[in-house]
Amino acid sequence: QGETFYVRYIPSVGQYFSLRVPVLNSSKQPLSNNAPHLSSLLSRPQSPSRPSDLELLHKWMNNPRVNAAWGEAGSMAKHEQFLKDALTSRHSFPVFGCWDGKPFGYFEIYWVKEDKLGRLLPGSVGNYDRGLHVLVGEEDFRGAHRVPLWLSSLVHYCWLADPRTETVILEPRVDNVKYVSFAPEIEAR
Repeated sequence: QGETFYVRYIPSVGQYFSLRVPVLNSSKQPLSNNAPHLSSLLSRPQSPSRPSDLELLHKWMNNPRVNAAWGEAGSMAKHEQFLKDALTSRHSFPVFGCWDGKPFGYFEIYWVKEDKLGRLLPGSVGNYDRGLHVLVGEEDFRGAHRVPLWLSSLVHYCWLADPRTETVILEPRVDNVKYVSFAPEIEAR
């Protein structure tokens, strides 16, 4: 928990995008990256002024916009169990996306063939196909100019993590007009 495992500088916004495993226990601190010049950027010390990862997830899941897509609004205890389940899953793993070390979203990277949604896809699903569930919780980091940046970084990580990956799937709800509108731009990349 807390390990930053992907870092990429995005020149168009002048920020570092990173991925890290969320921390369930607020007394644990995310591990810093091995690169000393990035350690202050990527470490996220817990303090009373900074919410824990669980508190962030709880806030995000209770946002009406997020709940409309995820359907996971509820108590802190519910979200603690949600995060525990995600951290111990055998087919997916939870990820916090960060801009300059500040968490802005929660993602799940999963093996499509083992996911319940994977069984609903038409045609055959490859053994190493990956999928993404995405949630942007921080309003400051929403917008059409940001989506291709973090989404292409997530896809890039999937191919780096396992070169046998042939396809990365994002399956937004059919009524999620904003994500569906990004499809042609993202497919072209």
